[in-house]
Amino acid sequence: MLDAFDGCCLYDESSRIPEARHGVLGWLLGGAAAQKMAEHSDEELISAAINSLPSHRDEAKELFCEAKIHRWLGAVSAQPGGFQQRGADARHCPDAGTCPNLLVVGDYLFDSTLNGVLDSADYAAGWITTMAAAKE
Repeated sequence: MLDAFDGCCLYDESSRIPEARHGVLGWLLGGAAAQKMAEHSDEELISAAINSLPSHRDEAKELFCEAKIHRWLGAVSAQPGGFQQRGADARHCPDAGTCPNLLVVGDYLFDSTLNGVLDSADYAAGWITTMAAAKE
C-alpha cells in the first residue's frame, strides 16, 4: 500500500516469475483518484507512478523500460461464477507445516480490492499479535 493517489496498491509483478530478469511494478488506483488520474496522459501517469515510489526514484527513472496503462473505470473485480475459497488461515499461511511463521498478505487473498488488502493485513496483524501473546 502507498499513500499516493489517495491510497493505492503497489504490486511487484516480477515476484510471480522466479527467473525474471527485470523488475515489474504495477499500481492499482481506486475510487475518485482513479477517475481523476484517468484523464491524464500515459506519460503523466508514468511520471506520477515513478514519483510515488517511497525510495529509489532516480534509479527507477534510470532503469525504466516500458509501461502499459489500463483504464478500467467503473469496473468491479470478480471471479465469474464465484470460486471455492480456502479458509483465511490457509490463505495467509500457505505452508503451515514447514513455515508456520511465514504469513503472506495481499488483496488477492480476499477480493482484489483496496479493502481486500487492508482486510488481509488486519488478519495477518491479528495472527502475529496472537502468536506473540502466546509466547509470553
